[in-house]
Amino acid sequence: MKVLFIRDNEKIIGPNFWERSLLKELIKQGHEASEINVTNFRFLRNILAIRNTDVVHFYLPSPQTVFYLAVAKFFRKKTIFTLHGYYHKEASNRGLLKRILWIPLNNILLNGCDKATVPSQKLKNYLLKKGIGREIKVIPNGTVLRNEPYRKEVTKNLVFFTNFDHWKKCKGLKIAIKGFNLAKKKVRGIKLYVAGRGRFYEYFFNKYKSEDIVFLGYQKNPQKLMKKSDILLYISFLDNLPMILIEALGCCNLILTNNIGGTKEIMGQKLSRFVIKPNPLIIKNTIEKYYSMSLKEKKEVCGLLREQSKKFEIGRIAKEFIDQYDK
Repeated sequence: MKVLFIRDNEKIIGPNFWERSLLKELIKQGHEASEINVTNFRFLRNILAIRNTDVVHFYLPSPQTVFYLAVAKFFRKKTIFTLHGYYHKEASNRGLLKRILWIPLNNILLNGCDKATVPSQKLKNYLLKKGIGREIKVIPNGTVLRNEPYRKEVTKNLVFFTNFDHWKKCKGLKIAIKGFNLAKKKVRGIKLYVAGRGRFYEYFFNKYKSEDIVFLGYQKNPQKLMKKSDILLYISFLDNLPMILIEALGCCNLILTNNIGGTKEIMGQKLSRFVIKPNPLIIKNTIEKYYSMSLKEKKEVCGLLREQSKKFEIGRIAKEFIDQYDK
């Protein structure tokens, strides 16, 4: 089977990271998988690539991807669209042109492809409420998870990843910083490392940078940073199934997040006590409680994270997509 992914840009963002992980796993499992970047304007080359494949997989909307959907339909290729976010809400974070086109482009791909998938049940329910009546399959995001053993050494490092291009995500960082500042009065020596870049980065850097709050900018290897941290702190007001949380399941000692998008689906029932309200006082109390846990309790939490990570292993996720390609 030949699968072609339609990539819209070269930014290392969650959907692109997901696509690369899936593409590599499909190749590993013996399938022919490749990608084209539709921003390269190599129309003839891209059209030939679509003609010579079996399945065309879309996941980022743009005028170019809608054009190539029409090309795929012309050649009668199987088409599938994976929607990654709450696109009606995301539109307000786009530039003027994308703000106008974002919802119609997503609707065209969602309704025009032969099959549609979303990463979380919560997003599927949201689409049903919006009147999207077509059949939608829930297939979680996945990645390569190299599960790390519990690390006994207490680093007192907390890490926060965010996309500084989205104010609703940055709003979560503000709340997290307030909670951290309250917690450090009792838990001496803790540090918060903030990773990510975007248009609001300078504002947060200038306002909150201190000896205890370190801004790192973009991190190419987030798992490396998470391995050195006790807690991944992730508070957001615009997310679906964040890849960073899935990666953290395999290498963090604790994840502390709020109920946004599919975060409850990532954490699972046994870890639901760490899905908290986005309140500085609750963040403070949870951080303090974690550092007062016994070694046995911390190891149990870590074990639950590693067990939960198996649900998002890329080999398992790839098989679910192969089933959709074959139908």
